[in-house]
Amino acid sequence: MLYTEVVAKNPDVFKADAITRQIILPFAVAGRSTDSKLFVAGFGNKITDMKAYSACGMDLDDIYIINKSSNVLCESDRR
Repeated sequence: MLYTEVVAKNPDVFKADAITRQIILPFAVAGRSTDSKLFVAGFGNKITDMKAYSACGMDLDDIYIINKSSNVLCESDRR
């Protein structure tokens, strides 16, 4: 996976895979119901963070990007 992030320059693929394997799948194996949200919000500072959270099933309303001016922007408002 280091190749995916560093060499192929796809950090969103790496992050989405890590979130899926380390958070989503263990909850599913433990019997978590899919009726409620697993994540309340996702925060990042790059568009690749938004892509990763979105690939994991998060709504754009729950994804926030912190820009260089330290403003927190909801991704759904940017569309």
